[in-house]
Formats: sequence, C-alpha cells, structure tokens
Amino acid sequence: GGTFTFHTFQLPQTMADPYLAQFETTHTTAGVAEVLLVGNWGISRDEFDFKGMFKPMTALTGSLAESWETSMDGRPITFHIREGVRWHDKAPMNGRELTAKDVEFNWHRMAGLGEFTETGGSPHQGQITAIPFESVTATDRYTVVFKTTEAQTDTLRNLLIHHAAWVYPPEVIKEHGDANDWRKLVGTGPYELTEWVTESSVTFTKNPNYWKYDEKFPEN
Repeated sequence: GGTFTFHTFQLPQTMADPYLAQFETTHTTAGVAEVLLVGNWGISRDEFDFKGMFKPMTALTGSLAESWETSMDGRPITFHIREGVRWHDKAPMNGRELTAKDVEFNWHRMAGLGEFTETGGSPHQGQITAIPFESVTATDRYTVVFKTTEAQTDTLRNLLIHHAAWVYPPEVIKEHGDANDWRKLVGTGPYELTEWVTESSVTFTKNPNYWKYDEKFPEN
C-alpha cells in the first residue's frame, strides 16, 4: 500500500509505441507491459549484481513465457506462454487472458510478418527486422513457435528481452493503429499508467490482479 515517489533524470517527450521509436518506451512501458523473460531478482547478488545494462541468460527467468526450448541448431524456438496472465481490466482488453496469439500478433507487427507483410516491420528496430524470420506461429492457446531461415547467436536474446519485445494489446493497435497514446496503453504488468503530465510526471497505479509473486517472499 501507500505511494512511492521517485526522481528520474530522463522523461520521454511522448508515450512512444516501440514500433514507432527506438528507446524512449522503456521508461514508461516497463511495469505496464511485459516481455517474455525478466531479470531474476531472487538470485544472489554474488551470482549477479544487476548493476549494469547487460544481463546474462543465467540471470533471467520466465515472465510471460513460462518456459522455452530450442532445437540443436537453434531453430525453431518454442515458447510456452504462462497460463492465467490477464490484461488490465481496462477497455478494450477488459481483463481477458493473454494468449499465444497476442505474442504472435506483436511479433508479426514488429518484424513485418503475416498481416503486416505489406506494411513491413518497424523502421526503428533494426535488430528485430534483421532476424531472418521464416514464421512466427501460435500453434495453440499457450504455444508460440519462432522459425528462422538460419541460426544467429543473438536471436534468442532479442526475442526474450529486446527493448522492443514488449507484448502490447492487439485490440488497441487494431482500433487506433498504434499504442502511442498513453491513455490507451493496456498491459499485463504490475502497474497501470494512469496519468501523464508532459515534462513533469508520470503516475502508475497498482494492478490489483497481477499474476506474479515476490521471488524471495512467495507469500507476497
């Protein structure tokens, strides 16, 4: 409970959809939307101290993806989406369950696949559009299979924790064309974005139905 107020040295000028901008979204998206993996805050700081930007795979843990596996040559990569994760209870998502189709939609849009083949991928996310995708397919409600034409050393990391890998609400993007208006942003994370005062402050409110538990104190 209560309120936590803190200072940040940089505030983006707009609420930028990661399809439309390069790095700005991280300040406001983190905590509202989620990615497939996150840093495992429960590990010992002797193992990894989280003081730098780079995080080894050994310091990551499942978030929207509960687990994943790769073949011997790194292709394909299969993600098992966590069951029971729900979008914020805010229109147009209205608390529905997150599914593999949501993940598929986001990667189709970001990489220029499926229904976004003609419009192309994000002009600002070169690391994403450079992945030699063959397909991204939700094979059932909780499984997404990423196929590439060749293996690349950074493909798995980019799929998991790239700054553009946030899973955004498909209904918002279909209705408005993008997720650039903070008032329309809906996520699955621990916070909802409830106020934005340009060049002054951003306010987040606790998501009462968040799925996750404290890594070190599971009763919380």
